[in-house]
Amino acid sequence: MKKKKRMFIIFALALSIVSISGCKEQAKQSAKNGKMSYESLQKDFDVEKNAEINVWYSKNADEQFLLEASEAFEEKYSIKITYTQVKKSNYLKEIATKTRNGKGPDLYLISNDQLKQAKELGVAKPIILFNEQFLKENYPKTAILASSLKDGVYGYPLYFNTCFLLYQSEYIKYPPRTFDEMLEYGEQFSDEKDNTTLFKWDLTDPYTNFMFLGTDIRLFGETGDEESIFKINNYQTIEAMQYFQELSNLPVGTMKTADYSSVLESIEQEEALFAICKIDALRHQRKNSPYKIALLPDLTKEMESYGLSTTQLAVVNEGSKQPKASELFASYLSYEFANQQYDTVGLPSSKKGILYENEQLNTIYRQYEKSFPIPKAENAQEFWNDMKIVNNNIWNGATVSKQLNEVQKKMEMFENKE
Repeated sequence: MKKKKRMFIIFALALSIVSISGCKEQAKQSAKNGKMSYESLQKDFDVEKNAEINVWYSKNADEQFLLEASEAFEEKYSIKITYTQVKKSNYLKEIATKTRNGKGPDLYLISNDQLKQAKELGVAKPIILFNEQFLKENYPKTAILASSLKDGVYGYPLYFNTCFLLYQSEYIKYPPRTFDEMLEYGEQFSDEKDNTTLFKWDLTDPYTNFMFLGTDIRLFGETGDEESIFKINNYQTIEAMQYFQELSNLPVGTMKTADYSSVLESIEQEEALFAICKIDALRHQRKNSPYKIALLPDLTKEMESYGLSTTQLAVVNEGSKQPKASELFASYLSYEFANQQYDTVGLPSSKKGILYENEQLNTIYRQYEKSFPIPKAENAQEFWNDMKIVNNNIWNGATVSKQLNEVQKKMEMFENKE
């Protein structure tokens, strides 16, 4: 027995030496490439002793994600993780209230559009483990902006969702680069399949419809938290929405608007040649589906467009008594556990450099890199509510400039009240 025990100790030591050597080699290689390694950031980051971290989350999908991540993290860092689902409409206010009573979480997960409110409630701590160089080397600008407010970075980016184009490769060899090209496809296929709609999307959802606002819109600044920066009635945006309106004049069935569940159903039934979808559409495709994923097309060769995205963040509570241990776990979720995010949550990681076996996910990531992070401003929800009405009005013939001017005035009045 003693001999076996000695052999086990020798084997364990050998594994430790190999592991340490591997880490050193990785750090050397990173330094050689001029890049900053994750190990070098951790070197002088001393966490609290005997730390136990309490994590809050609200989405059902995050349970498996946190289960697997916490088990791996505890094994590697010997820091205990407990996680609690809090399903409340006032999720952030509950965090703030419990924090004041000494019962709040050390770390919590939120969508990036909630970040400003979290800071204003006093429960968002600026990150310190990831510096600017490391963020730029390992995350796209979209993820960094999603994690930031105008005065700094407050969250660790985890996974994302965004809109993209699905097209039937059975009939369409190359994905369209513009909506004009899609209309040309429609002319070719209009007589071939009576049950096929050329293009299907959710008109009422301003998230999906964001691409029709063009690229000159100014929406709450680069980090999305500056209420005073807002311009929607500029010439280019009016022109883009006029193009959107013209689509309603095409033959019935060519451009079909519907609620999102109907869009997903049309994917299952393979009824649409083109559709704008989110990542959940992948689960609605049949086996050997003819649909392929492409980047959102521009409107025309002259009118560019881009989509919107949401990014899930891990945020350290300003009131945490174990902020460094919490930040280490947040960075672990964001960086070290990035490869497992799609398998546990069903959404891809925000981290650069992950190559998925499913090539469609790599295309979706490129779309994410081109997207605009959903804003965090207090009056952003007011804007989305207005745009639901405006989209419908413009589609049904209302004057584009008048509709956008009304939104502009309303948002300016909202800002002046502040």
